[in-house]
Amino acid sequence: MPILVDFARTGSVGPVRCGDQLTALTEVLGPPWATGTSSGHDGLPYLYAYGNLEIGTCQFFCQRIEGIYLQTGWAQFEFELPLTGWSQVRSLPEPLTYRRVVDALDAAGCRWEEFAPLTFDGQCTIRVIDSEVQFGFEVPEEGEPTLDIASVAPPAHRCGPAPDPVPA
Repeated sequence: MPILVDFARTGSVGPVRCGDQLTALTEVLGPPWATGTSSGHDGLPYLYAYGNLEIGTCQFFCQRIEGIYLQTGWAQFEFELPLTGWSQVRSLPEPLTYRRVVDALDAAGCRWEEFAPLTFDGQCTIRVIDSEVQFGFEVPEEGEPTLDIASVAPPAHRCGPAPDPVPA
């Protein structure tokens, strides 16, 4: 829970920050443990994973980090991260429920709101106002919603060569 609260406050996970270059991150964490199968315009993959931590990069040429995703749905009781002080795989004593997450955010002073664009059918999402980190919950037919993903993805930037100036 402390990692999720820190993510909610800062929009970053340890050394992983949106806007940084992937190469700078790999100098700290080493090469990604896995990569996505889709590639961007530069022929490189744009999804990289370190256990439950997934990083999305620019799909053009700069390899700038554009999204951070903590996948929790498929690993309800085991969580794997490459962070200093983290023992690689950590077992969680209980599911990360909606109530546990919002209580932790409230206790940390993180202002949050329901996020209607990603709340439908079997999922509900909340958004931390200051960092724009989103917490997506799977809503079961019975029982309390459980955290499926925590993510942040600021608006995409423009990279590559500047467009030709418009003639006057």
